[in-house]
Amino acid sequence: MNKIIYSIGILLVLFLFTACEKEDTLGLSKQTNYVVLTMAGDELIVVDKGATFTDPGVTGTEAGEAAEVVVTGSVDVSTGGIYKLTYTSINVDGYPASVNRYVVVIDKAAAATVDLAGQYERTYYGKPRSGTYSDWTKVEDWKYTVNDPGGVDNADHDAINITIYQVDATHFVVPIQKNPLGGTMFCSSTKGGDVPDNIEHNGAKYLWSVKGAGFGTNLRTLEKR
Repeated sequence: MNKIIYSIGILLVLFLFTACEKEDTLGLSKQTNYVVLTMAGDELIVVDKGATFTDPGVTGTEAGEAAEVVVTGSVDVSTGGIYKLTYTSINVDGYPASVNRYVVVIDKAAAATVDLAGQYERTYYGKPRSGTYSDWTKVEDWKYTVNDPGGVDNADHDAINITIYQVDATHFVVPIQKNPLGGTMFCSSTKGGDVPDNIEHNGAKYLWSVKGAGFGTNLRTLEKR
């Protein structure tokens, strides 16, 4: 009987100790300092094909102290296209912070051989659709602005102008940029694309998916009038 009473007493003490410990720590939280990343240079850099690309870099600080920053991705200056560099740093508690930079490599000589300026009719998007247009205006031999990139033809979309970089004779890219409808936008060659990539253009037709508020993700076909 004494052994039973003794065991119950021990369990009661352990219970009270655990309850007090939980009460003492209830509502307390640990503060963590995320790494602050500072990018040198621009988030979007344009480089001529064959030129040297020097990464301006990113620095990180955690609670005022220098933090290690790891870069993933690379830039091939021998091939026109868009390249993503990601800079990541992890704080002492294991929480990551990251920023991205995009580098566009342009074959200007090849781009100059093709003129993409003009009006393009939207001929397909989910179901056949015609009578709405996107207008391409040349800014330089390798750079264009496109009005109403989705070929939607309404007041909101008529106010949208995006910048396009022609990276060679048959491809262009649409980097991430401000979306007048909110947030950011870019274009991809696939419905599921989650980053800007090379989009094919044969001088008369192209297909792209516009990523951003106010747009569906389906591929849109636009053909030159």
